[in-house]
Amino acid sequence: MKRKVIEAEGVPPAKGPYSHGVMFGNFVFTCGQIGRNSKTGKIPDGVEEQTKNALDNMKAILKAAGTSMENVVKVNVYLHSMADFANMNKVYAEYFPVNPPARTTLEVPFPRPYLKLEIEAIACVPNKR
Repeated sequence: MKRKVIEAEGVPPAKGPYSHGVMFGNFVFTCGQIGRNSKTGKIPDGVEEQTKNALDNMKAILKAAGTSMENVVKVNVYLHSMADFANMNKVYAEYFPVNPPARTTLEVPFPRPYLKLEIEAIACVPNKR
């Protein structure tokens, strides 16, 4: 199997030695997405908007890899505070309305408190016939 780096247009560029995603076999692994708006480059204050931005960026990465949110099998959500869980979960449910992927959610104290969350995923890439 060959490893393929995925870089998605319209997603904030990587600010370090990492890729938006990596495809290996029929799986794509996304890097962690914070809530940065892809058009303005700004990070909004609220967890709801940060969740939306992070998942929109993830959606673009998956599209660049030839897959979609429907094919996500595992998600890790890192929250600055579990007090934001319900608000994050409300937005998250809009992106995975049926047959949601497996998920782990952890509270992680970010060094930059304005960051409310980071989300990463693993998705399968359907075989094209």
